[in-house]
Amino acid sequence: MIAPITVKCSEQDQIDFLKQFYTQDGSQLEDYREVENSTKCCSCRMTNKTDLFRSYDGMMCRECVASFVTAQLRKNQFPLEIPIVASAGTSPFELLYAILPMPVVSFLLEILIAAHVLSVDVHGATSAIVSLIGQ
Repeated sequence: MIAPITVKCSEQDQIDFLKQFYTQDGSQLEDYREVENSTKCCSCRMTNKTDLFRSYDGMMCRECVASFVTAQLRKNQFPLEIPIVASAGTSPFELLYAILPMPVVSFLLEILIAAHVLSVDVHGATSAIVSLIGQ
């Protein structure tokens, strides 16, 4: 009997591996249009939000980004489209730690690593992620 392949590495190693799939090549922050009011979420239009992230359409609040990512998880849409514009050398995936609960991001990281490295079907584990989020 052959033992299954195991992957043992730190979360930072896993993030470094996934960076190649989520880093925007050749993107410049200056290329995105300026928004009239940069303190307003482009999705919910609320002006009282303080936790805003730069997105392709302007600034987006943490709740709207979390809702956008959670909706993709519920629909089993992989790879995830993360609507955040990250600075050079940083992937939007790394910013998910500031948006989603840490156990959810860690579990999502494990699923994506398994999907890319071991060619495992990620759709069966998505329901577990959604139940962790609790939305």
